[in-house]
Amino acid sequence: MTDRNAIINELARAIGHVASGNDAEAHDIIRTLAKGIDTQRTLPGIEPAPVKVAVDDARKLTAMELFRYWQRECEHTAARPTPERLTKVVARLRDGYTAAEIRKAIDGAKHSAFENDGGKRYDDLELICRNGTKLEDFIARGQKATGAIVVEQASTGGIEEQIQTLRRTMAQLKKDGRATEYEAHARDLAALMAKRGAQ
Repeated sequence: MTDRNAIINELARAIGHVASGNDAEAHDIIRTLAKGIDTQRTLPGIEPAPVKVAVDDARKLTAMELFRYWQRECEHTAARPTPERLTKVVARLRDGYTAAEIRKAIDGAKHSAFENDGGKRYDDLELICRNGTKLEDFIARGQKATGAIVVEQASTGGIEEQIQTLRRTMAQLKKDGRATEYEAHARDLAALMAKRGAQ
């Protein structure tokens, strides 16, 4: 398949199926597209992106979800997703810590963060995820306060977790009317689903 418009139309059909919960049909469309595009190695006029970019994008989406969790649980409703906060979360995800472990660390900050004499709590997300040692300390506090970490996904958790994260983010973007960002994430979702189909 070499016609860019045809490819875009097929991707739009696949996204429609994903949005309506018909993953099997979307998967078939993506697989067919992937086979056609593989002969070209890329879409016409567009350089192929390395797989690492898609993984990093998924980590950034996960970092945003973790930011929202921290914002809610630690009652920082006015806090913003600053680069300092999100960069630290992404770095810990790159180190191999799971989203469940980071949520548990946030729970630890919620229940037992240090508070100075003036009432300032030291529970910022940037502090929680500053480095592996800090994160593990807060994880231990979270386990002590709320119990063990719940394992989220089994063997295919990496791609499946990324797909679920993208779907949740896309739903929020659609709800917020942010079409351009929605379309960018839809392309990422299509790539991940094609990768899942190839496994």
